[in-house]
Amino acid sequence: MNNPQFQSPIQVKASAAKHAKLNSAGAANAYADVLWLGNPANFKEYKAHVKTKHPELAQVISPAPLVAKHYGVSERAIRDLVRKGNSTGSTVPKKRPGRTNHMKKSPEKKTLRAMNVVYNEANGQIGVRAVSNRLKGKTPSWKTTYSSKNVDGGRAKRTRTTPSKSTVNNAIKNKLLAFVSMREMPELTDDAIAERKAFVAKYKDESIETGELYTWCAVDESYARHLPFKNARIAFIPAHPDEDGNYYQSHLDIEKKTYLDAKAGIYVEHGGHDHEAMIFLFGVTACPELLNPTTCKTEGAEFDLHRNGLVALFQVRGVAIRKRNDQWGNKGDPMYWRANMDGLLYRYVYECEGGVLDCMEAYEDGKPVEDRIRVINVPVIKKGNVVSTDVETVLQELQARAKKEGVIIDTFKRIQEDGAPGHGYNNRQSGKPTQVHNDLVSNLNEFGLELIKQPKLSPATNPLDIGVWNMLKSKLDVRMSEVPMQKGGNQNEIQAAMWTIIKQEAALLPARNFFNVWQQRQANLKAINKADGGHIGQMPHTGIRKKYGTWEARMGAEEGSN
Repeated sequence: MNNPQFQSPIQVKASAAKHAKLNSAGAANAYADVLWLGNPANFKEYKAHVKTKHPELAQVISPAPLVAKHYGVSERAIRDLVRKGNSTGSTVPKKRPGRTNHMKKSPEKKTLRAMNVVYNEANGQIGVRAVSNRLKGKTPSWKTTYSSKNVDGGRAKRTRTTPSKSTVNNAIKNKLLAFVSMREMPELTDDAIAERKAFVAKYKDESIETGELYTWCAVDESYARHLPFKNARIAFIPAHPDEDGNYYQSHLDIEKKTYLDAKAGIYVEHGGHDHEAMIFLFGVTACPELLNPTTCKTEGAEFDLHRNGLVALFQVRGVAIRKRNDQWGNKGDPMYWRANMDGLLYRYVYECEGGVLDCMEAYEDGKPVEDRIRVINVPVIKKGNVVSTDVETVLQELQARAKKEGVIIDTFKRIQEDGAPGHGYNNRQSGKPTQVHNDLVSNLNEFGLELIKQPKLSPATNPLDIGVWNMLKSKLDVRMSEVPMQKGGNQNEIQAAMWTIIKQEAALLPARNFFNVWQQRQANLKAINKADGGHIGQMPHTGIRKKYGTWEARMGAEEGSN
């Protein structure tokens, strides 16, 4: 044997090379062996040499099977190696430009899970750089080291690393970052479990049969976001006019066309400097009253058209008066900002003109739903980039409001709220209510209303979190093509279009939807009680159809009243 490489083959398990088990040195040797066997005399000599050990190779007519058998790899791996060596003159694997689109390997799955946790904790409002920074040195590396360097069989050790911005972008591009079942349930502390047990023990048996469920209201806040910004990307799209001469963009994430007012050959959907357009919503809901409780199972449930369960829906925003003329407007014009909920603002939403108390009275009087869907402008002060509630002006308005004729509320007795800091709870002192919250409680008591704090980490006890917000946002998403694209500087236009859609859709929500979420709330309370205050996982069935029948008769009656 004249070729020494056959006497001491290099065969090491570990390589990113395309050809299975050969590392760079092994690949070079294998390629040299193929070239050596390309000589007919050498091929004949080596074939005779291996015939005694591998009789099945006696009939081969090419070097590839011999080399593959010798190195313990597949014949295809050797053929790919030869093809690469002949075309490029090198057997060293070329560095790959990036990772695969689908994260399937174990370290990648762990990294994806960690990124989803961060993404969900931030409620989706987090940038690529922030995701990467929060996971700095916390995710498994794609590289593997061994306890004994370059020794096959050494114990593998995975290092910790930081997911790059390209990794996070890749996950977003392939829709791997989302609000998914991967999201972990929050850990319930002993205090939280105790609060949940006490709450459900007191209220789980209330029902419409006893009338106690009709005395409840539930309040909560949420943001409605601009859908194209949620599916953010920079898109360079050729402009093509339709039959009417309009230019449009076909979205990959939403199956509809968004018309552009720009007629450039290329359109950039949004820039990285833009801030997401969103509106701050404050909702109040109640369980709609059955008009035919004794016959609803056979005839279908009937509800009042205007007392449909939506007590109030506000867009809350801060407003200030422009003090000078500038490029954005004239002196005296109003300026609007997204409101940040705090204790005083929370009280203002209840007691201001057209606020929660007024809407509760209007709901009991059966006034149209549209009258209870409105914008509340809160006086604010802007200093630099900080927008805060104008305390002096707000207190003056509340004091003037208190001198007016009182609101009369008969049906509602209890208002459920969560313990958010924006509601006037000091979470730095075990969630104790602040003085502003105590003042609100005293004022509501004068109307016969009691504020009841829901347990910690328990959105499944609030009907708005259970389904009302999802109903409204899904309606908005379906009609998002009617909202202008974000181009920087047109946020007020976007917010106005979003609010118009929400007003229209909220007024059309049927009473049965609100009735369902309140029945779901009661089913959740019983499930929490059965779980001894722990998590309930999947929401339980309510048995609404079995108990109250179908909705067809009610729907016909409601359409007739319209």
